[in-house]
Amino acid sequence: MGRKLGGALLVGVFLVIIVNHLIQSEGKKLRTIQGHKNKWEKASINCEWVEEFKLDVLVTKYMEEMTLEEKIGQLFFVTIQQAKESNTIAQEVGGIILFKQDITTKDETIKLIEALQAKASTPLWIGVDEEGGRVSRVGTNSEIVDRPFMKPQDIGKTGNIQIAYEEARRMGKVLASLGININFAPSADIFNNPSNTVIGDRSFGTTKEEVVPMVIAFAKGLQDENITPVIKHFPGHGNTFQDSHEGLAYVEKSIKKLEEEELVPFFEATKRGIDMVMVGHLVVSEIDRLPATLSRKWGDYITQNFNRKEVLFITDAMNMGGVVRDEQENVVLQSFLAGMDIILMPEQLEETIERFKMAYETGELSKERLEESVEKILVKKVEQNLLVLE
Repeated sequence: MGRKLGGALLVGVFLVIIVNHLIQSEGKKLRTIQGHKNKWEKASINCEWVEEFKLDVLVTKYMEEMTLEEKIGQLFFVTIQQAKESNTIAQEVGGIILFKQDITTKDETIKLIEALQAKASTPLWIGVDEEGGRVSRVGTNSEIVDRPFMKPQDIGKTGNIQIAYEEARRMGKVLASLGININFAPSADIFNNPSNTVIGDRSFGTTKEEVVPMVIAFAKGLQDENITPVIKHFPGHGNTFQDSHEGLAYVEKSIKKLEEEELVPFFEATKRGIDMVMVGHLVVSEIDRLPATLSRKWGDYITQNFNRKEVLFITDAMNMGGVVRDEQENVVLQSFLAGMDIILMPEQLEETIERFKMAYETGELSKERLEESVEKILVKKVEQNLLVLE
């Protein structure tokens, strides 16, 4: 349930009123002038700026009323089992991921999600891994769908982006009807290593030319049903020999070669309004010996090559073999400080939250770094009409 705001910032409201008045006045003037296209375009840009400004004011005010624990909680996507461990965790986390065992009948799943949302101090993202094919949490449930969702490889073989779009819309309708609002799909990986077993038929194709248009069309289909797609696994898992579920996976390519092939789907999709990217526990030796989820060098690369204000970066699950360590709370903090915005399925969650609080109090984690990601998360929830601020 969204928190009722105690009122807007007076200065912000005053500025919004003035700017709105100026834009309306400009609009009236422009309506009396024919053929002045540039002025109309400027007025349109200014109107967009006003809306962004209003949103920033509202989100800033909302954040001012959040506790430190609530801000830290927004950074974590957890399992239902983790949420059940503590009412506090259930109230404060940013999202909950569902697995096949959590999804039974349609009615029971709706009731489950409604109960989770009712406990939350800030509306939750409810996510699933629903790629179609062998990675399916809902699509194989005959209680909910009349036929399974197509696997990405079969969609790709059609060469028809309309099929990708329509299948994603069919999927999106089902997910939305349950109360799910995030899908950790589609895979933007290019399956260009026949020895790779972790991706295989989860990919739309073997070249960037095959994969890019399918990823964009599929993601658009989900978005049109108000499901936020999360493209994965940056910087590309389709050319590895190892499976990051079991241990570190190595991408044996130079960054130049990756930029010519594996990274292209991520560049192109994020330019076209896809604003969540999952980062894999993948090592590119030329960049860093650490996996991308823990590497400040990869964090710098992301900052240099993506619009960090608009695009959220979430880790792959932190209980996977690629990053499981003793004292995992330190690893999770390392990942956030490296540049990740959201941490998926951290183990030892209560210890991790306490570690973040300690880092904040000592200055290891700055207020600016924490609020940078929290603000992005809240803005996306507002844009998705999940969090309503007035």
